[in-house]
Amino acid sequence: ICYVAAPRVTTLAELNTVAFLRAVATAFLWPPLMAWMSDITPAPRMPKLLSRYNMSWAAGILVGFAAAGELTQFFGLAAPFH
Repeated sequence: ICYVAAPRVTTLAELNTVAFLRAVATAFLWPPLMAWMSDITPAPRMPKLLSRYNMSWAAGILVGFAAAGELTQFFGLAAPFH
């Protein structure tokens, strides 16, 4: 919902609110995901799994920002939001 709403807001305050709600949604996802991963993974493998997961998450964020920049250059300011 936040990603759909972001390109349609008209003020910076609305955009900040949407960004805050998106961050809150991610914060609600993180603890249950970590608990689930710890339940299904044997203890000796847990550090390696968490390392891979966090590296994948960070790489995805970096690629996402780069892709958003390229899409903006080619298709206009609203393109990365869609």
